[in-house]
Amino acid sequence: MIANTGEGDWGWVPPGGRSIIRPARDHSGREVPGVVLQHELRQGPATMLAVTLDRTNSERLTLLAMEGSVGDMPQTSLKITQAWFQTSKRPSTLAMENWIGAGATHHGALSAGHLAEAVTWVSRLAKLPSRIVAHD
Repeated sequence: MIANTGEGDWGWVPPGGRSIIRPARDHSGREVPGVVLQHELRQGPATMLAVTLDRTNSERLTLLAMEGSVGDMPQTSLKITQAWFQTSKRPSTLAMENWIGAGATHHGALSAGHLAEAVTWVSRLAKLPSRIVAHD
């Protein structure tokens, strides 16, 4: 799973791909402890994940998932793992409206593979609601 603060999954690096461990200050510009990972991502199926408090439904945490795919690495000056994510649901603007409407913040996590079924299973075991945005 990948988050936007430099956590990563070495198993998602493509063969021959690049991986770098950087001091956290390289990412934030501030003197902070720790490290961030910057590595390439193998293209293919992926799922965007989030956890949100759904005040309209249950006052409990809700697990969110949106399936899609990882594309090319963008060419930016950011020193963290990054890639383009394309939603399976079309049009993508509707998918993003539903994602934001479900309560997801900009701090999502990305994981390899299509995991909607797994998220539903985990939510059932944890007795938490889930919402699969692609099924909206």
